[in-house]
Amino acid sequence: MSKNLLLILIISSLCFWGCNRREIDVEKLIDKKAEEIYSIGEKYKINNKYEDAVLAFEELEKQYPYSKYVAKSQLEAGKCYFRLKKYESAVALLETFIQTHITHEKVPEALYLLGEIYFIQMPITSRDQTITIQSLEYFQGLCSNYPNSEYVSKAKEKIKILVQHLANHELKIGLYYQKLNNYTAAISRYNTIIESYSTTEIAEEAYYRLIECYISLNLLEEARNVNVVIQKLHHKSKWAKLSQKLMNKYYNSNKNSSILSSKNKKVNRCCCNNKLLFSKSNNKCTIVTNNSCNNINKENINKNSSKE
Repeated sequence: MSKNLLLILIISSLCFWGCNRREIDVEKLIDKKAEEIYSIGEKYKINNKYEDAVLAFEELEKQYPYSKYVAKSQLEAGKCYFRLKKYESAVALLETFIQTHITHEKVPEALYLLGEIYFIQMPITSRDQTITIQSLEYFQGLCSNYPNSEYVSKAKEKIKILVQHLANHELKIGLYYQKLNNYTAAISRYNTIIESYSTTEIAEEAYYRLIECYISLNLLEEARNVNVVIQKLHHKSKWAKLSQKLMNKYYNSNKNSSILSSKNKKVNRCCCNNKLLFSKSNNKCTIVTNNSCNNINKENINKNSSKE
């Protein structure tokens, strides 16, 4: 090791320990008023002395558990742990703050921070997405319960990213099952995308992959109905064009011209297992179960069919 490198390491170590050295003397906080202790914690926090700030805030709660400053201390301590990347401690404090002070004006901020903590830990799409779902739930809870909060706009942007990420996760699994010729499992994943993440571009591909799976199972009528939906909802997308091209391989254009002109055709029926229903009334694609499929009002279906 060269002398210069050794010198750099020594200087870096000294800077690290100097920057992280605790300055607070907790014993000197004993018998101070709650307001004073809170102010001390705030000063440490402003100066990026997060560990010292946490000690002050925790000492305040220890000495004055019923003080009006306890709620603020819990929130600020949670924010300090967040800055220190001690996420488990941050989550514990922020959740305690919300549960204990549900009507506090800072609850939206705490919800946003909780969503952010999980957001920055979001795993790659090939891994378990429990953390991603937790982040989404916090942001959605914020938007639903506090629609006028200043944090809503930022939360909505994060929600878009999370939904796209989760849709990608389902698509990867679906493609994996499809590659293994496990079409039933693949269809289930693609239907999840269409049902839960319909606003993403990935939903367009999910329709196409459904058609591939149904054709592979020789369920051409089901494939046709999925094609009807994608042509209706996403007729300008590349996946709609690919879907129509794929359908043309399995239907004679002269004998089945009515089938191929699927852009304007409306269908109201269920398709096979993992059923796909195109509703004429709301132009939406809905996944239904076997039971709900059996309960569809036949009279309304016949009425709609007679009008076409």
